[in-house]
Amino acid sequence: MIASWLSLVPPFIVIITAFITKKLNQSLLLGLAVGALLAKGISLEAGSLLFNRLYNQISDQENGCNYLFLVVISTLIVLISRTGGALAFAKAITKHLKTKKMVETASLVVSSTLFIDDYLSNLTAGYAMRSLTDRFAIPRVKLAYLVHSLSSPLVVLSPVSSWIAQTTGFIESADISTVVTTHTKIIAEPFVMLAQTIPFIFFSIILIASVWFVVRMGISFGPMKEQELIAAKTGNLFGGKQAPVTTITIEEKAHASALDMILPVLLLITSIIIGFLFAGGYHLFGGQSMSVIQALKNNTKTAQVLLIASLLTIFISTIMALVRKTIDSKELPSIALEGFYSIYSAILMIYLATTLGIMMKEDLHVGVYLAGLVRETMPIWLLPCVLFLLATPISFMIGSTWGTIALLAPIGTQLLITLTAGTPPFAVQDIPMILPVLGSIFAGAICGNYISPISDTTIMASASCGTYPIDHIQTQLPYALPVIFASCISFIIAGLLISHGIWFTWVISLVSSIALCLLTMYILNRLYGSKK
Repeated sequence: MIASWLSLVPPFIVIITAFITKKLNQSLLLGLAVGALLAKGISLEAGSLLFNRLYNQISDQENGCNYLFLVVISTLIVLISRTGGALAFAKAITKHLKTKKMVETASLVVSSTLFIDDYLSNLTAGYAMRSLTDRFAIPRVKLAYLVHSLSSPLVVLSPVSSWIAQTTGFIESADISTVVTTHTKIIAEPFVMLAQTIPFIFFSIILIASVWFVVRMGISFGPMKEQELIAAKTGNLFGGKQAPVTTITIEEKAHASALDMILPVLLLITSIIIGFLFAGGYHLFGGQSMSVIQALKNNTKTAQVLLIASLLTIFISTIMALVRKTIDSKELPSIALEGFYSIYSAILMIYLATTLGIMMKEDLHVGVYLAGLVRETMPIWLLPCVLFLLATPISFMIGSTWGTIALLAPIGTQLLITLTAGTPPFAVQDIPMILPVLGSIFAGAICGNYISPISDTTIMASASCGTYPIDHIQTQLPYALPVIFASCISFIIAGLLISHGIWFTWVISLVSSIALCLLTMYILNRLYGSKK
């Protein structure tokens, strides 16, 4: 198919139908079918193309390991919750709190220590903290804001989390690999590229800085201020409304302790790090004379290492839970089933979205078409900001961070390659703009999910904190807008300065944007925070 405006029809159909129906997987299937028809016409070739794309994704060994890892890590999260370890850990942190500021700070600390998974963070921090925040007349929407801001925005910054397999896979789907083929655009190990991209996910970093600033400086304005005044004067923690009905509860176990969460997390992190070093040939593990950094760069078995490390972790954690009697052996089948059922829909979404992303790149040539449109009109330094502003509304409408990244990562890379002089494949140092480009896609996907009323994290944060989702979004949005504005500025600065060095660019972009965001929030607090 020749690149044309028709190339944009499948993603447009996915976004609109997902927004209307709230059913992303069905929308992705429709987009795949339309894409195959556009690429090959109404013929058997269209069906063959669709089948081949779907089969290639599911038969790929790396993808298979990634999907199994997601099932295992989801089951591990369920296991940690069932043992009561996460709740015991949260309660251990929140002892001896005497002021409102201390309670809000403790909420951030609890969320920060649950960086391994956004669902675990949302559920545990919200449920564990709400009795304490109630005692100090902190409105539930304030708790939801604190909990939500340090869930997925923090997890995406962690190189060791339940997201690592898929974020690495998204990097690989953008034609970034150490194995040079006709499709390879950039030569790099996907995990190492992910680690280099993480500092450029500016929205998450600025958001986390702003939340700590809000808590420590007592910033309050807009609808959040109104809710805080109502809570202080009347004791009503729901903005004058009746308390919503919530079914979110976490079982407390008499034998549970903080170690029931700490040990599995430490074991998982340790296993992954050792596995990466072993696979990369680190000299202490019998490999060649390689340093830690060299071994990490030399590792080409990220998916396999993640799967083995997660299996080892869940095996040892299960034995420990049975010995400590925090779970009963009869619970094991239900834990496994709950782990599978909680993640299978997300795996299907990733599978379909990644397949559509590849079809858009290789069969519909969306990146080539878009690059042709902007080649003469848009300077390359503006690309990261444009991709951030494109990813944000897409994620907002479909309510999925992973779905947005899967769709845009291949397109963003293709746009950059087309706008860059030279012939691929490139080394990372030859095309450093790839870091803010990928960072902007990740950041926009997180941003849109964060402010979307239909996203999974919004619903979960609202449920665990016991507040209305629409109230949560209305009070959170004014705090998010300065972060979004500052993120745009950070990507513009990064695009302008990237040729002067990656880390120099990162420091200048981040420091200036955080300063701008915090100053804006301080001014808003001075102008509107004092108004009753």
